[in-house]
Amino acid sequence: MQLTPEELSDLHPTLYHVTFACNVESVLRHGLKSAQVLRQEAGWNAVGNQPARPYPQPLPTGATLNDQLPMCGRVWEKCRLPNGMLRPCEWFSYLDQHVFFWTTEENLANCLKVRRRLQYESTVFELETKLLLQDFEKSVALSAQNTGGPYSPNPTPRERFAPLATFPFRDHARRRSNRKKAVVELVLTTRMNKPELLTLMPEKTWPI
Repeated sequence: MQLTPEELSDLHPTLYHVTFACNVESVLRHGLKSAQVLRQEAGWNAVGNQPARPYPQPLPTGATLNDQLPMCGRVWEKCRLPNGMLRPCEWFSYLDQHVFFWTTEENLANCLKVRRRLQYESTVFELETKLLLQDFEKSVALSAQNTGGPYSPNPTPRERFAPLATFPFRDHARRRSNRKKAVVELVLTTRMNKPELLTLMPEKTWPI
């Protein structure tokens, strides 16, 4: 059983993107860009060999990139691949090629709790899933887990993101006994250049 765009929209009608408050003006003007694009616009073109970001990273352009905690540190010693197929820095660079959305308020709440503990000034953008799919369906991929978590990489890390047409929804739904928990993240492999689709989520309505 594969998910259709309509089924995904019914299952997760709203998507959530979390960023720093200082990025709001740029997002409302230009839309959402991957960390890789933001680095390139700042003249930082290193791709494929960058270390993890243990802290938020301000760029000369005024944008600030999210950190890559808790992926940094010893946990990677357990995630290294015996055939050397993917090094940690390559995984971080691979993640930086995507724009991330949470699919549920539960996952959003967990993210915001961590950011609040770290005293990050955050902003949440809401987006109707059906509107995103109308224009970006071919650039959408899904993940059944938090790819930014400490145990995300596995022997086939690049398979963490599957296109909508091939995402094994039935397998994940059966394993978790909850259809809503089968899809944890939705990502875009391209820039989301339609800021008019985004709405700021008032902090008083945050699920924390």
